[in-house]
Amino acid sequence: MSLLLIVCLNKDPSLSPARISSIERQTSSPVASLDMVKAKGIPNKHLHARASFLYQAATYLSLQRTTESSLSERDDPSTAVDTRNPFNDNAVSKPALVLASHLRAVTLKGQIRLAADLKRTICKTCSAILIPGQTSTHSLENESTRGEKPWADVLKITCNACSSTKRYPIGTTKRQNKAGRRNAHRRKSNPRTPVYDEREASSDTRSRPGKVKTLSAA
Repeated sequence: MSLLLIVCLNKDPSLSPARISSIERQTSSPVASLDMVKAKGIPNKHLHARASFLYQAATYLSLQRTTESSLSERDDPSTAVDTRNPFNDNAVSKPALVLASHLRAVTLKGQIRLAADLKRTICKTCSAILIPGQTSTHSLENESTRGEKPWADVLKITCNACSSTKRYPIGTTKRQNKAGRRNAHRRKSNPRTPVYDEREASSDTRSRPGKVKTLSAA
């Protein structure tokens, strides 16, 4: 008796004989059982663990470096960071830069997509970990007339190591495409009206050229 069948019987002892036989057929070969186990797991789990460790280690070393630099600046003002220098060695830790660059290499080669909030904490120029108030400077900009438009707010992040600047809009939401706006208008006007899905229509057209449109219930 397979391990999967034992687990199923423990969870539901009242399984029918037909269900038991179907489970035995599915797990009769070792290849099928191995595929079922792999389907439940996370793909490239070791790469996710490695990327998480590299990010945490780079962040820790960056925090230690900023603490040491702040103490040295207080004791000796001549060691303060020169903002006119194109790259400040005192702003970030070199081991942290190495770990962050390894993190980018692992995610690119392993095709791991990082979250947007996580990507914004890594400088794209020098791979420094951007910590607000320590390794980076965050400011809010609004270039509209007298700053009267709240949707024109832009978050400006400046890296203290390489002085590179990134801007992210925060006062507006992502605009829907034409199909999304049309479907939202149809749902609002008549919830029972079928909604046309262009993605399903395109896939259906490639598989069956005779049909062009596909309707899906709202």
